[in-house]
Amino acid sequence: MILAIDFDGVLNASRFPSVGIAVSGAVDGMKALKAMGHTLIIWTCREGQDQTNAINWLLERGIPFDGINCNLRSNIERYNNDSRKINAHLYIDDKCIGGWQGWNAVLRYVEQLDERNEQLGVD
Repeated sequence: MILAIDFDGVLNASRFPSVGIAVSGAVDGMKALKAMGHTLIIWTCREGQDQTNAINWLLERGIPFDGINCNLRSNIERYNNDSRKINAHLYIDDKCIGGWQGWNAVLRYVEQLDERNEQLGVD
């Protein structure tokens, strides 16, 4: 699955524009999602130097990601556009309805989706 993961509040616990403190479970959670074979797109409102700081922070911690605020080339070609909205199967954001449940809840939910998709034969 393609997962769009918010940066501030999901990965970075520091108050914007700072970076430094990782949300509890974020590093291991991202590594687990990547090990499960998912495509990880960082989905953030940061731009310019603030985005560069976020990228460096991810790299320094060994947090895997496949892109930042970008659609996969295959989706750009399929839909003949590069929409500003990231095309993803799941959006992981601390501003979701019900509030941020933490990385354990994210991993459980993704595992359930993977099992369901496997049973249905869905990619």
